[in-house]
Amino acid sequence: MFRILIFCLLVCPSVCCLAQTTSEDVPVSTQKEVVYDAQPIDGTSLDEVAIEDFKNDPDYNYVEIEPEDNWLSRLRRKLSDIWNSFLRWLTGGEEATGILGILLRLLPYLLGAGLLALLIYVFLKIDNARAIIHPNHKDVFIGDDEEIMNSQDIQSLIDTALKEGNYRLAIRYYYLLTLQKLSGKELIDWQVQKTNHEYIYEIKNTQLRGQFMRLTDIYDYIWYGNFEVDEDAFAKAQLAFNKINSEI
Repeated sequence: MFRILIFCLLVCPSVCCLAQTTSEDVPVSTQKEVVYDAQPIDGTSLDEVAIEDFKNDPDYNYVEIEPEDNWLSRLRRKLSDIWNSFLRWLTGGEEATGILGILLRLLPYLLGAGLLALLIYVFLKIDNARAIIHPNHKDVFIGDDEEIMNSQDIQSLIDTALKEGNYRLAIRYYYLLTLQKLSGKELIDWQVQKTNHEYIYEIKNTQLRGQFMRLTDIYDYIWYGNFEVDEDAFAKAQLAFNKINSEI
């Protein structure tokens, strides 16, 4: 009995303390009052006139327009089809990957660069009549047709070129001498901006026109083609030039 009394004295205060602590630690839930907005809502009115103005404004027209089908667009599609067919033939119908794919993507640019280089080469090859330096006189600039035709003794230029063995340059001077004679007889209307082939159709005499046409082909081949001329080839050309110059 004494033991039970001591147990109660020891346990009951602990239970009471625990119950008091638990009840104090539990928060009491609170409920806030919900406040409703009772103010009236003003509606927004739409301006019908402004809406019509927006409809008629082309800046707000977002309708996608199909591109016009013309000859240029058809040509582009045709070239694209040809190029794609070439690529399919080149790759066997399979998609190219790796280095081959990179090369195929660069191929159009490489071809364009090659074509541009070819055009530059041809231009420099055939358009050197205006800027050619005499081989024995580096400071003498040759190519001013107008100055030669109007103010120089062309025959003396021919003789000088022959003494120096420059047969190609002598052919050039012979052709200018022929043009000078044709212009002096008013058989052609010489202008510095004209091409040599334009003078062919100005010559009315058919026989003289045929001779001048052959000489023009020889001159273009030798001068603009930048081909060197030996003594034998020059002798044949000289006979043709002397013949037409004597008949003008």
